[in-house]
Amino acid sequence: MAKKKRDFLDTVIKFPIDLIPKEEEQAGQIPFPLEIISGPAGKFVDAFSGILEAPRQFWYMAYLTCLGSIVADKLTWDTALDVQPRLYTVLLGESAYSRKSTAIKVTAKFFGLHPGFYTVGGCGSGESLGATLQEERMVLLCYDELKSLIDKSSSNQTLLNAVHILFDNNTYENRVLDSKRSIRVENGYLSLLAASTTHTFKTLFDAKHVDLGFCNRLFLVPGKSKKKNPIPGQVSADEVEDVFISLFESFESAVTKLRSMDRFQNNRYEYHITDDADERFGKWYREEWPKELCAGRLENYGLRLMLLLAFNDGKGEIDLETVEKTIKLLNWQLKVRRLCHPVVAAGAAAKTMEQILRQLEDEADGITRGILARNVGVSHYGWGYFNTAIKWLLTEGFIVEYTRRNKPCYKKK
Repeated sequence: MAKKKRDFLDTVIKFPIDLIPKEEEQAGQIPFPLEIISGPAGKFVDAFSGILEAPRQFWYMAYLTCLGSIVADKLTWDTALDVQPRLYTVLLGESAYSRKSTAIKVTAKFFGLHPGFYTVGGCGSGESLGATLQEERMVLLCYDELKSLIDKSSSNQTLLNAVHILFDNNTYENRVLDSKRSIRVENGYLSLLAASTTHTFKTLFDAKHVDLGFCNRLFLVPGKSKKKNPIPGQVSADEVEDVFISLFESFESAVTKLRSMDRFQNNRYEYHITDDADERFGKWYREEWPKELCAGRLENYGLRLMLLLAFNDGKGEIDLETVEKTIKLLNWQLKVRRLCHPVVAAGAAAKTMEQILRQLEDEADGITRGILARNVGVSHYGWGYFNTAIKWLLTEGFIVEYTRRNKPCYKKK
């Protein structure tokens, strides 16, 4: 017993839990392609990120999500695919410090100036969501904590089922014997903007959600805030007006160009892709887009994002610049998903094993024990589960242990 106690104390002394950064720091280190930010969205990002602490990618993706909700029934492609610029966006970051909620609230308030924008701060059931969509048609569903939406599915599965199906559809129906509880949505356009801590997101879903593909319907945006001012000032009324005017000018510019090209069909503006842009996106689709779990629906998000980026820049067609921006965003999203994709396993030890293997996947030279422990979130699961996972993976031959600069390291076998 005394020896076990000494071993445990030695482990804690070598790898102090207090010095282990949280998972959010690692996720926030994936550099967002800031060079793609332009147009009215860029003005919005500059105005609000200058005084508030939320990272620029939070403002940008929150803006695109709200914009997509407004133009959901107005923009599409001139193809057989009925693509709509609606996004299901989840901001990821450390609780209280990454300013996720700030970005959501401020952006929603800004777009509230537009008469076609409607947001609801959560729904208690699929019936209430259906009733809201029947009244307003285009709805942005906001959740300060994504966990509250997922938790409701345990007692009321109709809500999550409706959100799941309405990602690709504008109709949803769920008939039951009690006619008052039956749901029928026609011509509804749902968007989602939510927040979550990275650790909560990784452990929030079970195999059912992953198998259904719900996780791949979410566009994940990790970020880390920087301290600026404990008492921030206000964005001036002139700046807000300038951003809002630029939004309408971009709208008018795109609409004018689309009408001149005779792209107005069935009460919607149909975007066409140029030949060089089509060739570039086709190359990404056939050769660069990996067929793996984390890459699911990225091609669909690419089509949605191209509509938004072209519209935001006041363009009347999808050109090569728009495609290159979109590909940068999709490649970034793939890296984020590989790191933040939910860990589906039975028990903390199994989840720790899964995260260890995921961390070692692309590390040919291996990772030191301390860094590996930090990256898999040992401060959440505990050293007991981490040590058990390492021992089992070594015994079964999944990983190997070696020493580098007197430090224990691990890599996949």
